[in-house]
Amino acid sequence: MLLDEFLRGAKGAGVKTEKVALRDLNIKHCTSCSKCFKTGRCVIKDDMRALYPKLVKADILVVTSPVAFSGIFSRPKTMIDRCQALWARRHILGKDLRGGRRNMIGVFISTGGSNSKMTFRGSIDTMTTFFNTLQRARKYRLLFGSIDKKGDIKRLKGALMSAYKLGKRITG
Repeated sequence: MLLDEFLRGAKGAGVKTEKVALRDLNIKHCTSCSKCFKTGRCVIKDDMRALYPKLVKADILVVTSPVAFSGIFSRPKTMIDRCQALWARRHILGKDLRGGRRNMIGVFISTGGSNSKMTFRGSIDTMTTFFNTLQRARKYRLLFGSIDKKGDIKRLKGALMSAYKLGKRITG
């Protein structure tokens, strides 16, 4: 729901958007083979091959995930782990992923059951490292605690509107 509101705001600002649902993709786990250290490319043949260019080229990349035990869920984490190839391309092979384009944006939107300040700590570290690897200079996040069930976000006054406004503001 939060992502849909963000995208609605972005579309309202005239931005072309594409929503990719990781649950619909076949993405295998990284095997730590380190072959990407030589080529900057992952040897696993799955849906990540089509996702890599989108991750690199998007001017604004939004990742959403609920958190459990202070970390993001397995599907987005698996996608991030598979970006080890992009990390290798950039940090071992010294290639600029963005082709000189700067000021790209990374957005992390998340919910968690707890409302403790520790709830999002691990996920924030993961997302910051991920966005840094993809050369995302500007980073934003929307984090909402006390969300346990689907639809709970509707009861938090202003939550959906804040996602809409962020989509409109950073894209407009």
